[in-house]
Amino acid sequence: MGFRCRWLAIRGRDRADVLAKLKFGVEAEVSEVDTGLYAVEIDGWLVVMGHGWDFMDLVTRLAAARLSNRSGAEVLYLYTDDTPMSAELTSFVDGSVQWSIVYDGTGGPGRATTEGVLPPEAKPIITAAEAAQKAAGGAKADVDHVYDIVAELGLALVGFRHDRTLDEGKHLPVYQLKPT
Repeated sequence: MGFRCRWLAIRGRDRADVLAKLKFGVEAEVSEVDTGLYAVEIDGWLVVMGHGWDFMDLVTRLAAARLSNRSGAEVLYLYTDDTPMSAELTSFVDGSVQWSIVYDGTGGPGRATTEGVLPPEAKPIITAAEAAQKAAGGAKADVDHVYDIVAELGLALVGFRHDRTLDEGKHLPVYQLKPT
C-alpha cells in the first residue's frame, strides 16, 4: 500500500481562522497519524492534510484556490497518489495559479510538466531526480525518481513531506480534524 493524500499549506495565518474558512474543526491534538484529516503546524506554515482514500477528497485544489483568494496569501496545494504515481504541487495567490508542477507516472518514468515560473528551489530538485532516473536506466528502470520531485519541492518550500516529516521524531503540533 502506498500513500494517497492531499495537503494545502498557508503561512502566517491563524489556525482557527483558516480551519473555519475550510469548514474544519479540531477534534483533538494527537501524537500519531493514521489515515484521516489533520492539521500540522511547522515553521510558520499550517498544513491541512487529508491522508488516505476516504479523506483526501476533503482537501481540494478548489479549496486551496479559494483560501488564497480570501486570505491574500500564497497557498500551496499538493496531491500525491503512489498507486498511479501521480503528483501535483500548485501555488495559488488571489485565487489564481502562480506556478505548478505536475507528474503523471501512469505510463512509467517520464518528465514533470510545469506552468508558470517555478521557485528557485525546484531546479536542483528536478536536476537531481532526472540524473538519478537516467543513472537507474531511464524510462525502462524499475524505479521512478522523477515522481519524488513534487514531494521534495513541497518539503523544500514548507518543511513538510507527507511520508516522512511526522516520523522524524520532531514534536510538531498535530491536530486531528473533523468537517464542521
